[in-house]
Amino acid sequence: MRMDWKELRWPLIVFPALLFGVWIAGDAVADSEAQRSLFASGIMCLGHVLAGVVILDWAAGRPPTSFLKRVLGGMGVRLAVMLGLVALLLRVHAFEASSLMLGLLGWYVVALVFEVAALQKKVTLHQEHS
Repeated sequence: MRMDWKELRWPLIVFPALLFGVWIAGDAVADSEAQRSLFASGIMCLGHVLAGVVILDWAAGRPPTSFLKRVLGGMGVRLAVMLGLVALLLRVHAFEASSLMLGLLGWYVVALVFEVAALQKKVTLHQEHS
């Protein structure tokens, strides 16, 4: 099965637009540390959602057990990578923890919207072809 690259279109449009808005608004309302944390967490969540959509596409069309193993396993790997990146940003690059974690929370909600929409589309397409 070939990758449906159209699934990546909306996250690749919305995330950069929101990141640009955060960068511009951050100059007016937040200090540079909070702005840097929001931007870094947005980039992390963009990578997270792009990987999630690719994994969903890779798992689509498989038997239900295999589909769940791939999707949930991929989610575990993606979250472990994000945890490692958070540790790196906090320990090595001295990001402020509360700004980074609140930024991750906000961006993760946006990422989940795209992932759930992609999952719903894949499940619906699979049901139509069955």
